[in-house]
Amino acid sequence: MIEALEARGHRCAVYIYDKHGVDTAELTTRIRRHWPSVTSEVRDVTAGISGVDAIMATSWESAHLVVKYGREPVRRMYFIQDYEPYFYGYGAEYELAAMTYRLPFRRIALGEMLDGMLREATGLSSDVVPFGCDSEVYRSPAEGGVRAGVVFYCRPDFPRRGYHLAAVALREFHRLHPEQQIHVYGAAPRGLEIPHVFHGRLTTAELNALYGRTIAGLALSFTNITLVAEEMLAAGNIPVVNEMALARLVLPNPHVRWVEPTGSALAQALSGLVTARDIDAVAGAAADSVVGRSWQPTHDAVVRVVEEEVYGA
Repeated sequence: MIEALEARGHRCAVYIYDKHGVDTAELTTRIRRHWPSVTSEVRDVTAGISGVDAIMATSWESAHLVVKYGREPVRRMYFIQDYEPYFYGYGAEYELAAMTYRLPFRRIALGEMLDGMLREATGLSSDVVPFGCDSEVYRSPAEGGVRAGVVFYCRPDFPRRGYHLAAVALREFHRLHPEQQIHVYGAAPRGLEIPHVFHGRLTTAELNALYGRTIAGLALSFTNITLVAEEMLAAGNIPVVNEMALARLVLPNPHVRWVEPTGSALAQALSGLVTARDIDAVAGAAADSVVGRSWQPTHDAVVRVVEEEVYGA
């Protein structure tokens, strides 16, 4: 999104908070390495938000920082990517996150599902921008080969990723299909107690290759649709996704397997996919359904909202 704003000629700055202090030189080097197209200046937010026409929070914590350090007249905006109160049990952190949605910021919601959750919680509307998928990076492998096994994106420390539910499902799946290899990437699994291949953190090319040689994958998320689901589809891997209210509005692809979030239901969905007779045909149709998808519509929508807010409708 920052690249899109800079491509339109806007000068951007990235404000960072760290309670131990911000090394702006080191962070600038890191950003240049991983996002070489981004030319934004890196600033310590505790020095104050100044010299900008608009400031955009990107998480509930940063929304509070905008309130604390944004003392000059400025357009305040909020790019909301998850329903973040659900990151926590019901308590202080939940309420600290929830209250930010009532701040007098212009809200940009990523996807219709999140917009619906915000409306239900606050009665307030948001500008909705669409999800995207980089189909130039994630695509069906050019070479042939037999697909086998399933894949799982593992983040045990993030409750919204449903790790414990996934672990139950994968144990049951292994009991049903001990011949099918289980591939895990991301963070190391805890107490999975079944044979699996752990790949650690992968580059996008490595991840696409893994999707391209497996049949199905678990794509669980409980605060918004995960980007993983459509990226799997682009490579011909069929995602098994937990059913949630409004989720299909964001991901209307007919090849997604929507499943009740129970261990048994998830395992049975994976089982049905690995035993299908037409695995290659299903994979091809799934990959074809994502061809041409990109983040450009999202870029355009975010830029339009920012310019409208700063310049006027």
